[in-house]
Amino acid sequence: MRASKLLRPALAILWLSACGDVPRDTADEQASTPSADPAAAAKPGEPSAEELLADAVVALGGADKISAIGSYYIESKMDVQGLGLTGVAHTWWQDGDFYSETEMPGVGLMRLGGKAGKVWSDDPINGFRFISGIEAEQAAWSTSRCLALDWKRYFNAVEVTEIAEKEGKRLAELTFTSPSADKVVLRLDMETKMPVSQSFKQANPLGAMPVTVTFDDFREVAGTKVAFKQFVDASLTKMTSVTDKFEANVEIPADRFAIPMVKAQEIAAPANAPSAGEGGKEAAAAP
Repeated sequence: MRASKLLRPALAILWLSACGDVPRDTADEQASTPSADPAAAAKPGEPSAEELLADAVVALGGADKISAIGSYYIESKMDVQGLGLTGVAHTWWQDGDFYSETEMPGVGLMRLGGKAGKVWSDDPINGFRFISGIEAEQAAWSTSRCLALDWKRYFNAVEVTEIAEKEGKRLAELTFTSPSADKVVLRLDMETKMPVSQSFKQANPLGAMPVTVTFDDFREVAGTKVAFKQFVDASLTKMTSVTDKFEANVEIPADRFAIPMVKAQEIAAPANAPSAGEGGKEAAAAP
């Protein structure tokens, strides 16, 4: 759920990052970074990563309240600073399946979906495509209800990489490592154990772009605390995302998460493949 899960950047960054030049840090470069030791211990006298995450879950409403959210719908407004772009995003999530669409005048409709582990995107820049590797991992964890609770579903390891005073607060920096060796850094306020910000390198077809998301305006929803405002600093692009509507445990039609099979068939078949009715077989959907 959009920031009640607390580690969710505004999904539009997944597409906006492909609209201009970005740093050319490659996914292969990230993958060469060794994974953190799952058993990495905190320094003597300091809490471990898992202890800090457990405290964060309690601060955000508790495991029972978070786990009770089986589905959600979120509507938010986005403002991309310096580009004069505004848009509205709609996101649906249920039991790990997700679908998000963002409409921005001047950019167009951008969509992202995941069903049974298959992740796809469709936008005016890249068209329809299935995504995998780091891109798919980021799309999946970005819709999690609460990564502090569900992190083992998306990451192999977490460790405390720093505890220090920053901007008047004592912050704990926790670094997650994904199966593809991608890194995501979460910062917690040591006093309140609430999420403050997160950083990662947004994967996209042009390379990777450093992104930092800062959480603000926490409100109570369905017994959990939700960040209704997020500030996204994506190097060349800065964006504000503000939640207008959040609905927990809503009924979502099953076809909301359906993969657009017509487009999937188009990219799965060669351009000169015979169509059904011409003696050929209909193109199979991409795996």
